[in-house]
Amino acid sequence: MTNDQKAMHLAFLRTSFVPAVKFPVFRFTADDLVVLLKFGSWYQALENGQIEPITERQKVFLERIAKERALTGHESVWLKYRKVLHEAGKTLPRAEPLNGAENHNLVEIEYVDPLAID
Repeated sequence: MTNDQKAMHLAFLRTSFVPAVKFPVFRFTADDLVVLLKFGSWYQALENGQIEPITERQKVFLERIAKERALTGHESVWLKYRKVLHEAGKTLPRAEPLNGAENHNLVEIEYVDPLAID
């Protein structure tokens, strides 16, 4: 994993998630909403190819999302959100990273794969 890759992942992890549609909150648990708001921009960037998977878990996450087969909490939450987008006739937009993604000072913070915290 390069410093550039770490910086981009950290930038998306620090970016507040803004859902592309108003979604029915009742379809998500409180824990789901916390996870979605915390990691949504990062999931979006990972799925859109804006950042490359840098761990095996991230590669597996993308494979399972593509097959719509959730086995973890992260996968389940993201698939629920994607289903809401689909039902609204929307596609997954590109994520906008936190300004300064190219700033390698972000790399001073140790990168921990969010999918390792399931």
